[in-house]
Amino acid sequence: MTAYQYFHRLASGFDVAPALAEWKANPGFLWKPYYRQHRGLMIAQHGLPADRKDPSPDQLRIGSIISEDAYNPECPEAVRLALLVVHVLGAPLIRQACIRAMPPRSRISPHRDNFDTLGGQSRVHLALQCDAKMRFTIRGQACSFQPGELWLCDIGDRVHHVDNKSDQHRIMMMFDVRVPPDELLLRFGLERRA
Repeated sequence: MTAYQYFHRLASGFDVAPALAEWKANPGFLWKPYYRQHRGLMIAQHGLPADRKDPSPDQLRIGSIISEDAYNPECPEAVRLALLVVHVLGAPLIRQACIRAMPPRSRISPHRDNFDTLGGQSRVHLALQCDAKMRFTIRGQACSFQPGELWLCDIGDRVHHVDNKSDQHRIMMMFDVRVPPDELLLRFGLERRA
């Protein structure tokens, strides 16, 4: 396997077929635009209080933090898979879990997310439908995922973009977790590459 600087495969072998089938069967009204023509489905998200302060750790821990009504009842298979991923990740604090669908032959232009890795956040992707023609690029380093693989994408504030040159949707389950990338890697016996 290729050694990447900004991509770290944490695990593989997740059974994504039920969640993918659920995604394909979901009525269009459940899907919200998130970036131009791309669509997303929120599985669970924590609303911030009126003072806009981050929720406390007790409010954020999946299972204890997220109440049952925070999960989307229209996607039970996605919720089941999300909870399994959270367990595999070591039950970190979760800010959000969602599915993002990128249409065939489309591109998310180079951009920065201003993602707060220094403040202790990581972005983790679980591939539901991907192939070699779908490339995630961070600072010029491109990586393709396979279905059932769980990846830490160390985006920080780095420029990154995504290309889908295939004839099918690129479908990812994404998690924003309140664990610094280095700590998350240690949980899997990995370390950040220079």
